[in-house]
Amino acid sequence: PDTPEVQAFAWNQASRVEFQEYLQWIADTQLAAAKARCAERGLAIGLYIDLAVGAARQGADAWGDQSAIVQQATVGCPPDPFNMLGQNWSIPPLHPLALREQGYQPFIAMLRANMRNAGALRIDHVMGLMHLFWIPMDDTPASGAYVKYPFDDLLAILALESQRNRCLVVGEDLGTVPDGFREKMAAANVLSYRVVIFEKDGDRFKRPDEHPAR
Repeated sequence: PDTPEVQAFAWNQASRVEFQEYLQWIADTQLAAAKARCAERGLAIGLYIDLAVGAARQGADAWGDQSAIVQQATVGCPPDPFNMLGQNWSIPPLHPLALREQGYQPFIAMLRANMRNAGALRIDHVMGLMHLFWIPMDDTPASGAYVKYPFDDLLAILALESQRNRCLVVGEDLGTVPDGFREKMAAANVLSYRVVIFEKDGDRFKRPDEHPAR
């Protein structure tokens, strides 16, 4: 992004670049207007916004911050009884060591951008705060492995930004959940997420009072 060729392109195509910036600004003002409308109508929480696992490798996020993005791996999940081949989501992971070296600024900026107009933020595959299943580029999930992330640091930052932005956090904790993960999330008052079809006791669905309070 900082090469002379890119700077020359931005100079020669200034109107195209400014138009894209304008579209982003319009989208942000529309989201802010929706947030304000929620408040006017007395909605206690407001907008419930989704934070995806990551961004497309070909997109601006991965290109614009290449030091924080792992270019030679994708994220997915290992083979399991529900999917014998595993899953490859074709999304590059954040680099845990690079995040720490940068004072977690990419993670903080991402949370602030998504929480700014949200009353609640749902974090897709929230186990990524503790570990992510990396798959080598152009390979299958069978060749992947879990990579550990600085969970305590990321959870503390998530709690801080939640307070600063007055935004609830809901963690999608489905799939292969590490031991002790849900307990730590509950202790931090992160709300949980369940898919009812999997919430059974034998052949019957669990009653509401059998689910965790959060």
